[in-house]
Amino acid sequence: SAMAQTPPTVPARKGGGRPSWGDVSPETATAQMRAGDGEALYDSITPAVFPSTTYARSPDLSYPKGKCYSRDDNPTMEPAEQALAALEGGAEALLFASGSAAAVAAFQTLGPGDCAIIPAVMYWGLRHWVKSHCEHFGVRLTAVPMEGRDTGPLEAALAAAAPSAGGG
Repeated sequence: SAMAQTPPTVPARKGGGRPSWGDVSPETATAQMRAGDGEALYDSITPAVFPSTTYARSPDLSYPKGKCYSRDDNPTMEPAEQALAALEGGAEALLFASGSAAAVAAFQTLGPGDCAIIPAVMYWGLRHWVKSHCEHFGVRLTAVPMEGRDTGPLEAALAAAAPSAGGG
């Protein structure tokens, strides 16, 4: 049977804390992004690509290998997700087909009374979806100008949204 792949790890940062872009060199970035180090079953050099869109079911209709549908359950993405999680110091990471898909997933985690801050100028299609979604689900939405280096409007919006300010 194939050996489970071990997610890549990121060396500890001098002085502790999470790694930052200042800690990354071309050499370490390349070494850290060896996502998956190939498929153990066939000793391939790069991770395998799995083109399947659906997976076999057992007679009881369960999925014996744990995979259901390729869009959100394809093993092709797992090595890259593991590498990103390691680089970011997270427990897990998810890859999406587009930035809009990633943003929609994030906004769908918000509920009534939550607060979201968005740039005043952003992709119109996503902005329209976010505004509609937030109105429908009772999420308070604040659009903030983010041009230039003035962080004042963003800092004010963050302070207003903070739980101690009654924001969420």
